Amino acid sequence: MKMNISPERRKQLRDAEYSPTVRDRPGRCIRNFLGTIAWVWLITFAWSARIQAYSFITNPPTVWPDGTVPMDLQLGSASWDLMDGNTSWNTVANNALATWNLYINKVQFTVYAQSTGIAVDGNGRNEVQFN
Repeated sequence: MKMNISPERRKQLRDAEYSPTVRDRPGRCIRNFLGTIAWVWLITFAWSARIQAYSFITNPPTVWPDGTVPMDLQLGSASWDLMDGNTSWNTVANNALATWNLYINKVQFTVYAQSTGIAVDGNGRNEVQFN
C-alpha cells in the first residue's frame, strides 16, 4: 500500500524527528575542523616566515652631500603624444626633476646635455632608462 504524503507534510515529519542541532551537526563539525586547520596553518606560516627589513637611518645620519645630482636621461621619444603634449620621455623627466628642484634646497638635479653611453650597473652614474 502506497501512501501519498505531500512534500510539506514530509518536511514537517522530518523536522519533528530530527532537531536542528542534530541535522546541522556534521556540517558544523567539518566547518570547525577546517577553521582549526586554517588557524594552525596561519600561525605556523607566520612563525616560519623570514622577515627582511632595510633601514636607511644610520648613526650618524647618512645624507647626500650639498650640491648637484647629475642625471643621465636615456628615455627616448614616445611613439604618441603624451598627456602633457610632449613626445619625448626625456622632456617629461626633465620637467619632473625641475619641479623637484623647487622643493629641495640643498641638492639640485641637473641633466646631462649629452648622454655618455649605455647605462650599466655600478658605473657610479645616475642613469634613467626604460628596460
